[in-house]
Amino acid sequence: MSNFYVKRAFLPLLLIGMVGISNGQGSTLQDARDLLTPVLGDLAMRNSFAFLVAGEEEVRGRIVPFETHLAMQRGGTLEAPTLFIEMVSRRDGRLVERLVADGDHIWIYDAVAHTFGSMSYQRTAPGIRSAIDTLRRRSTHANLAILTLLGQVQRARLEGAALAANSWVPTSPLAELQVTESQLIMTSQSPAWSRTIFDLAVINGQKTLRSIQFESVTRIAGRDTLASWNATLRDTVPSWVSYTFNPGTAKPVSLGLSQRG
Repeated sequence: MSNFYVKRAFLPLLLIGMVGISNGQGSTLQDARDLLTPVLGDLAMRNSFAFLVAGEEEVRGRIVPFETHLAMQRGGTLEAPTLFIEMVSRRDGRLVERLVADGDHIWIYDAVAHTFGSMSYQRTAPGIRSAIDTLRRRSTHANLAILTLLGQVQRARLEGAALAANSWVPTSPLAELQVTESQLIMTSQSPAWSRTIFDLAVINGQKTLRSIQFESVTRIAGRDTLASWNATLRDTVPSWVSYTFNPGTAKPVSLGLSQRG
């Protein structure tokens, strides 16, 4: 049975339970930042890692699965550092988009339209930040959350984890925060109910990220519409990742920065 049908059946209990928890165990923004500091520090020290995002959402009453693979690899030299990124998104089993940062250029491939756009970025810290920001502006939902985290990790590598964590804010400024030893839970009631959980683990004495979980309930035409996804951190990059792009027969287009998937 799909998770959606289970969630829909227990939705009233879920909402009541979360409101009760938030009222009884509220945490401060600084609590959340303190929890995230070692997590950002751990990721900033890694030369590579990957995320697997898997989720589903309702579209006109139909359950649509989606997944994204993101891989990151640091490269270059101390004087000319760079960052390689590959992000492949599928929806309902079909490839919809592929984003690649190959060390010198960003490539954005729209598999539905069979078009691509590209732009260059410099092998400098500001150039890497610009590349991540460009990909963020192209993304929404789960992809946006992972690329936002990648930007925070890059800042932690350059400026220190404490400084990067102290600039962190919840996606929703009205979110209620709960912080435990191993979780950061953000619950928002506006503009729609949503919950995001950063799930942590301690490995060899180091606090690290295990996964990010998200679910939301949006009222559309008098009906509750659900969406959920889980992004799991992977220590190793999949073998198929190349950090390269060959346009082949795809048509070149201007690289617009309107948000996508």
